[in-house]
Amino acid sequence: MQGETLPSVSVIGLGYIGLPTAAVIARAGMHVHGVDVSQAVVDTINRGEIHIEEVDLDGLVQGVVQRGLLRAGTEVEPADVFLIAVPTPFHKDGEHTPDVSYVLAAAESVAKVLKAGDTIILESTSPVGTTEQLRDAIAAARPDLALPGLDGKEHRLSDFHGRRVLLNFWASWCGPCLDEMPALARAQAKFGEQGAIVVGIAMDEPARARQFLAAHPVGYPILLGRLDSPSTSLRLGNVGEVLPYSVLLDGNGRILDARRGALDAATLEHWLAPPAAP
Repeated sequence: MQGETLPSVSVIGLGYIGLPTAAVIARAGMHVHGVDVSQAVVDTINRGEIHIEEVDLDGLVQGVVQRGLLRAGTEVEPADVFLIAVPTPFHKDGEHTPDVSYVLAAAESVAKVLKAGDTIILESTSPVGTTEQLRDAIAAARPDLALPGLDGKEHRLSDFHGRRVLLNFWASWCGPCLDEMPALARAQAKFGEQGAIVVGIAMDEPARARQFLAAHPVGYPILLGRLDSPSTSLRLGNVGEVLPYSVLLDGNGRILDARRGALDAATLEHWLAPPAAP
């Protein structure tokens, strides 16, 4: 549709399934980054050529490469959609047991660049239960995408899909963090019904965070960040792990901005106000 922002796509595995799929997606106007472990395959595709036999695929690949819609590399890069199309051969055990190690290796690579709101599609021919293994591998590698609340229940950043989200990292021992909280509460009250939400992430011992909030409640949800390395704030770009630290996500979970230190009123207004109509 005209004016619609198309998602960026990463296709992992550029064989008989992955390369034609990547080329067709690119032909639709989306920017596609193909990933393969073979440097020779990557170089061939980036020349606009193909390494497999498929009717009319050569012309299609040449066209989308020339238009800058398809490129290849050996490392997974950030994207909005990840399509895994790696091989699932049989183990050499004489029993034709499927080998899903390539799928799980791809999941590990994707997890490193995954952000809230991304989509993962498993295209590889796989036995029953592989999707669950993929899910569990991602969850284990990226616990920052799901955090416990004060109630002990797990909350996912994807729960806020479609809303602008201000993630504010704080701690009960951080004076500037506590000074900032009233402004964040006012911003939530002002913009909460206009599609934005403030989410506090306590980089603190859970008991201390609960004790502070019992005495000083705020009008926005609080989640409990993970303190073990790499911490939740570090995973979201807080290299120095300075508090307070804030990250702005768009409705698809993409990072729009990040700031160390307390946010002033003008920044809160700019971050959380609804975008101006075109």
